Amino acid sequence: TAYHSETCEVCIDGFEQYCRFASNAIGKRNYRYYLGLLLSAMGYSIACLLPSMSVVVFCASSRITNELLRVRPRI
Repeated sequence: TAYHSETCEVCIDGFEQYCRFASNAIGKRNYRYYLGLLLSAMGYSIACLLPSMSVVVFCASSRITNELLRVRPRI
C-alpha cells in the first residue's frame, strides 16, 4: 500500500514515517538503511558512554580508597 508523504510530496510504498535526521520518508525500500542509522547511533552512544562511566567509577573508587587508607593520628 502506497501512501502520500505530505512532507516529501511523493508517494511512498509501505510508508512508515518521516525522519528529520535522514531528511527522508521511511518506507519499504529504505527501511533497512533507517534501521542501520538507528543502530549505528545507538552503538556510538554506548561507545561514548562506557569510557565516561569507567572514569566516573574509577575516580569515585580511588577517592573512597584514599579516605579509607588515610592514617588518622592518635590523640
